[in-house]
Amino acid sequence: MSVTQEDIAQKLNISRRLVGYALSGHPGVNESTRRQIEEIALDMGYRPHRVAQALASGRTHQIALCFPC
Repeated sequence: MSVTQEDIAQKLNISRRLVGYALSGHPGVNESTRRQIEEIALDMGYRPHRVAQALASGRTHQIALCFPC
């Protein structure tokens, strides 16, 4: 089972929203808090879910090519 932002938040006893802000680079997060969250995320094996990121941002960062037959 993969590690979620909720798992990281519970381990640090902070909100999931703060974890999300820290991992996305939001400027309103204290630098020491951001480092602590990033260290725990790395230790726990957190990896962002690409489909969830695409849904949230509206961008897939993929290019489709179509060639005529």
